[in-house]
Amino acid sequence: MEDIINEIQRIKQWVRDNSSLPDFKSNNNEYMKFAVEISNNVRYLMFVAASLISEGKDGYSKEDAVIVGLFVRLCKLYDTLCWHAAENHAEIVQIFVRLIFETSINLEYLLKNGKETTENFIFISYKATKENYEDLLKKKKSRELTGIEKRIMAKIERQIQEDEIDVERLLTNKNWKINGKSFKDILKELNFEGAYSYVFGNGSSYVHGDWKDLKASHLEYKNSLYYPKLGHDRVDPRYICPVSVICLDALVKFLEWNKSDPDSFITSTANEMNKLVRRFDAKHEEELQGAWDSD
Repeated sequence: MEDIINEIQRIKQWVRDNSSLPDFKSNNNEYMKFAVEISNNVRYLMFVAASLISEGKDGYSKEDAVIVGLFVRLCKLYDTLCWHAAENHAEIVQIFVRLIFETSINLEYLLKNGKETTENFIFISYKATKENYEDLLKKKKSRELTGIEKRIMAKIERQIQEDEIDVERLLTNKNWKINGKSFKDILKELNFEGAYSYVFGNGSSYVHGDWKDLKASHLEYKNSLYYPKLGHDRVDPRYICPVSVICLDALVKFLEWNKSDPDSFITSTANEMNKLVRRFDAKHEEELQGAWDSD
C-alpha cells in the first residue's frame, strides 16, 4: 500500500509541476509525449481505484458487481486504447473511444437509477441467450440434441438459475432496452444528448467498419481508383484527452459510490488531473484552430 501512496503522490506532484503546461513548440511529437504521460497516470489511478474495496466488505452482491464490472471494463478498454495510441494506431483507437463512451454512460446511468435498473440491465443481457435457448428447445422437440448442443443448453440453464431469471418472462419478453429506453434516451436523461451523433453515431463507423471507415482508414484513393492502405493513421492528443476526461469523471463517481476513498486521496488527484487534461486539450485545440485559420 505504501508503494501505491507514493506513486499517487508522484502523480499529484507531476500534475502540479505541469500546471502551467510546457511549451510544445507546435510539435505534434511533443504534444503526444505529454498526452502519453497523461494516459499512463490516468491508467494507474483507474486500476488502483478498481482494486479497492470499501472497508468492511469482502466482495459485492450481484447488483453491485454490475457497477464494479462496468468500471473494470472501462479500465481495460482505456488501457488498450492507450497502448494503440502509443503505437500510432489511430483508426483502432477510434473503436475504443466508442466502446469507452458507451460503457461510461451505462455506468453513470446505473449509478443514477439504482437497483431495479441494474436488475433490468442483467435481464436484457440475455437477449442472444434467449434466441439460442428457443432454438435448442425447438430442436429438442424434434430430435435428440447433439453433444455440443446439450452442453450449450446446460450452460444456458445454469446461467439462468444463477441469475434467477424467470424463464417464462425471458421467453416472452420483447423489449431489450434498459428500462425500455434507447441509448439516445439515456443520453438525454444524463444531459449528454448532443454526444449521440458526434461520439456514439460517428463512432459506429469505426466499430462496424462501414464505407466511411474503409475510405478514411483502410483505403487510398489515387487516379480514380482505390488501393489497400496497410499503414495506420497518426494519433494526436484529440484521441486521448476527451476519453481521459470521460474516464476520470467515471473514476470519481465510482469511488464515491464504492466508498473506498474516504480521505479523497485518489479523488483529489483525479480531479486535479482532470483539470490539467482539459486545459491541455484546450491548448492543443487552440493550436489546431490557429493552423486552420492561417491556411
